[in-house]
Amino acid sequence: MKISVRNAGVALAVVLLIILVYAIIPKSADEEKVEEKNVNTDNLDNIEFKVTTSKIYKGDLIKWVNANGYVKAAREMEIQANIAGYIKELNVYEGKRVNKDDLLLAIDDTQYQLAYNSAVANVNGAYVDFSINFRDSSALTPELEKRRESINKKLADLNGQYKSGKLKKEEYEAKMDELEPELILSGAKRKEVAAAKSNLTSYRVARQQAELNLSYTKIHAPFSGVIGDIDLITGQRINSAVKLFKIYETSVLKIEVRVLENDIASIALGNFVEVMIGSLPNEKFTGKVLYISPQIDTSTKTCKVIVELQNKNDKIKPGMFATVNIQAATFRNRMLAPIDALVVRDKRNLVFMVVGNLAKWEYFDIGEQNDRCFEIVGGNLKVGDEVVVKGHTNLAHDAKVKVIERQ
Repeated sequence: MKISVRNAGVALAVVLLIILVYAIIPKSADEEKVEEKNVNTDNLDNIEFKVTTSKIYKGDLIKWVNANGYVKAAREMEIQANIAGYIKELNVYEGKRVNKDDLLLAIDDTQYQLAYNSAVANVNGAYVDFSINFRDSSALTPELEKRRESINKKLADLNGQYKSGKLKKEEYEAKMDELEPELILSGAKRKEVAAAKSNLTSYRVARQQAELNLSYTKIHAPFSGVIGDIDLITGQRINSAVKLFKIYETSVLKIEVRVLENDIASIALGNFVEVMIGSLPNEKFTGKVLYISPQIDTSTKTCKVIVELQNKNDKIKPGMFATVNIQAATFRNRMLAPIDALVVRDKRNLVFMVVGNLAKWEYFDIGEQNDRCFEIVGGNLKVGDEVVVKGHTNLAHDAKVKVIERQ
């Protein structure tokens, strides 16, 4: 015989109703006596709760602003060559630490040395021509001397008018162009004229350029740091204005974080900072607020803050993710207890104080607090009192306790 779905549902409902009625029927006196025999009420007073404690102390309570960011080197620079050539000497490799002014790389200087020697020879030859031209130039006559003095007076007056703003730049330059040829014809610039005739000036410039190119064959460290992103070998040809490698200053690091608009007013330059690195979970680093941006990003409603920290033992690497706690407000000389000691029962704040081998609850009001500690206001607690921070979940007043650890 087939049972309809409707009939099956009705039967199931009846069974569930019977079970529910049985569950709520009061137990008989005999049944209650049997359960009482299973509980050893005589030993309740002998139960000893194992707890961990800490002490109430006087200290400073710091409010923190939390942010995240990535670690950066305090300074990093891309090293390039100013000239092309073959690497003659390579003194760096990935991860090598160098000091300021250390020789990092040398380019074969053969052609640059030859160019410099040629430029020096040209200058020496020009000096000979210059001496001849200057010696042959006519000496200053009394008439030329008066003419030179007159022109110098005009130049002084012209400079005075320009500095005082009576002459515009265009007018000043036009009048200077008129006086300069007169000054040359007066014989006042005989040396300059002789130098121009002998090409001494242009040869001097060429020598300076050759000397500069020769200096470019040696690349020195601009600051102390660590070499990175390098893939070079001795004998390799390099071109000018092409990246060779990078140098990172990692003894000091920076972290750029974004602080919410509502929190930025509580942060100041130099404020203390705690830094936690995700890949170094058991260590905490300290630093300070180095820069605070003068503007708020309107799209994110945040402000850029730069944090600086020392990198002792080079444990922190640029690129690591960091969590940053920035000091905001600081409340000095307050009576504090660890946040783990706080218990809230019936909407009242209390801690369990250990007196002898008993737990005594004490009520109080909370002042300032952060995620680590809270300020105790009012009540009978005092500095040095021992309070429970672990094991107080099921603790009651006057319960027996055994301290297994003191933090």
